[in-house]
Formats: sequence, C-alpha cells, structure tokens
Amino acid sequence: MTWNTISDGYRAMQPTKSLVCVNPLTWANDNAPADFTDNLGALSVVSKTVMPGSSDGQCQNGMLHVSEIRTEVYDDLPYMGKGNHHLLDYGLFWSNIRTNVGERIEAFDSASATGW
Repeated sequence: MTWNTISDGYRAMQPTKSLVCVNPLTWANDNAPADFTDNLGALSVVSKTVMPGSSDGQCQNGMLHVSEIRTEVYDDLPYMGKGNHHLLDYGLFWSNIRTNVGERIEAFDSASATGW
C-alpha cells in the first residue's frame, strides 16, 4: 500500500491514469479534499512523537496531494525530488493508518464471531 504523496504542482514522472488513490485521512476513493483537522497525527521517528494536523490530503489522478506539511521534523529526511513525499507516505498519516487497522481488525473479529 502506498499513496505516492506529492505536493501540489509536482509533476509525476510516470503516467498515473491507472493508479487508484484512497485518501488515508478519510478512507474514501474520491477527489474530496481532507482538511488538516482530519489528520490524527504524523509520526516523528526521531523524537517518537505524534503531531496531529500535520498535513491535509486530496486524491488527484491516482496520487495523494498535500498542500503543505505543517511540521519541520521531516525537513532533514531524504526526498525523491522536490515535492515528492513518497518516503513519508506512512509517517504523515501514522495515526489514521493505526486507527483504520484497529477498526478493520475489530470488524473482522466481529464477523468471525458471528460465523460470517
């Protein structure tokens, strides 16, 4: 799973028409924008802290666009080119991913307990 997170204005090096994007802030497969308040928290691997509201997100052409990253903890990390935040796909949406995984496990356990 990946989002190929990029900044607005970044041009993808490869065609993106066949890619599917599910916004990790809303878990919707649409082009609706998600606000900074939808971000439950990005993870800093350096300070081991979670920072809510660190980015917004909107799926466009199979890639996740962020208008701004509101934390400096990622400034010294390597990038795959200016505006390409692919290496931050999990860190930027850490708390949303954890919450979604928990909800999926709970739903699976509930379904399993009822015999599907």
